[in-house]
Amino acid sequence: MGIFSVFTAMLAVPQKGGPATSFKMSVEGPVGYDRRSFATALTSAGVGLAAASATPFAAAAASPVDGEYWDPFHPRGLRTVRVSGDTVTVAGKDEPDGPTWKLTGAVDKDENLLIDFSPKGGPKDLLGKYVNKLDSTGIVFPDGNRWSKAPAMAGLYSDPNHPNGYRVVTVYPVGFGSGYQLAACYGQDEPGGKPFKLVGKLSVMGTSLGPDTIAFDFSPKGGPSSLIAKFDGSGFVFPDGNRWPKVDLIGN
Repeated sequence: MGIFSVFTAMLAVPQKGGPATSFKMSVEGPVGYDRRSFATALTSAGVGLAAASATPFAAAAASPVDGEYWDPFHPRGLRTVRVSGDTVTVAGKDEPDGPTWKLTGAVDKDENLLIDFSPKGGPKDLLGKYVNKLDSTGIVFPDGNRWSKAPAMAGLYSDPNHPNGYRVVTVYPVGFGSGYQLAACYGQDEPGGKPFKLVGKLSVMGTSLGPDTIAFDFSPKGGPSSLIAKFDGSGFVFPDGNRWPKVDLIGN
């Protein structure tokens, strides 16, 4: 069995539990990282919490932390992170058909995040360290879990041909395939309908697919085995003209 088949089989098994949901272990951050320390550091830098709250998001420059992330403890889910001033908002889904949750917190000038995970049954001030490396950009937590940064095309989508259904596109870290980065689309056409999974692949160096493109295997739904979906910045466009618009988890 090749590595593509092994990883595809792994994706078919729902992942439950783990540090991202149980919080049964100690998750204390380094000394000095608490809400008071964050507020003091931000105030001394000339950025007060109240001032940041009053600043419109549209007026703020994009933070390198902003984007989509993949959590290995919830590989079928979503994580969207957005910074506005010294405030961070995290929204996500642990399973494709699960509820959308939203968390808030603070961020300092070094991209250290202090997130309130209490709505998910976790600690109120959980430290997440943003790490920007060539081969491993993501957010690292004290328990060792790492949310790997994913391409902007990862996320929740709607399909106008199935307005009551959903489409969740996940993109996995490079290294799980040979020459390609792997993706998957988890969906359902109607409430109570049969869930489906479509395996996809993205082009990386040395392969023939164009940028911002996923080749999805639609054969589980009776379609072609390699259907090209082009990400246009806010949705996927298919050869027949159908377009899946992306849903903003934080804005909804």
